This record gives sequence, structure tokens and C-alpha cells, in this order.
Amino acid sequence: MQTIDLIKECLTYESVSLSNWVTNSLVLSCQRLGIAFDYSMFSSMNIDTSDVREPGDWALKIACEAGADEYVNPYGGYSIFSEEKFIERGVSLKFLKPELSSYVQRRGEFVEGCQLSM
Repeated sequence: MQTIDLIKECLTYESVSLSNWVTNSLVLSCQRLGIAFDYSMFSSMNIDTSDVREPGDWALKIACEAGADEYVNPYGGYSIFSEEKFIERGVSLKFLKPELSSYVQRRGEFVEGCQLSM
């Protein structure tokens, strides 16, 4: 019942902001799992983004403003980042690429990354 209670608590949280709703769900989930969850909302960080010119620059700007020395992103976004820009600013750029094993998906062929439940 703990899982169902957690899901209910997440789903019944009232907010007009999707980012607040997602953050609340992460906070509740981490509390239940005993995982520390320290976060900052971009909207409240007051970061000047006037010098952001390309999609990958957002992450670098936020990482630098937060004092990070490492930025990790899903592999799907690899093409929008300039590793040289990160190196110049002293931020290590890394990507997570999952190794997915094929399994039966109730269809003719395995579709990598498909995570829909029936």
C-alpha cells in the first residue's frame, strides 16, 4: 500500500505549475526512499540568460551559476552540446547512454527505448 499511497499523494497535489508538480513528486518519492534531494528551481535562480545563443548553452550557463564542475545529460541530447565550451569553463560534460536489452514487447520486433505499459 505504501506505493499506492505515494502515487495518490503525488497525483492529488494541486498546482497550476507542471514544474512545481513534478518537483513535489520527486521530493515525496525521495523522502519515501530516504534519498537526499537538494534542488533549485531555475525560475527562482535569477540567472541572466541574455548571452545564451545556442540550445546547449543553457545547461552550461546554469551549471556555471550553480558552481558545478560536472554536467550530466541523457545521451539523446549529445548533438546540442559543445564540449569545448564546457572545458573552457571548467565543467566536465558527460552523457548517460543506457544499455538496453531486448525483451518481448507484444509486437513483431523490439523497439529500443519503448517503455509503455499495457
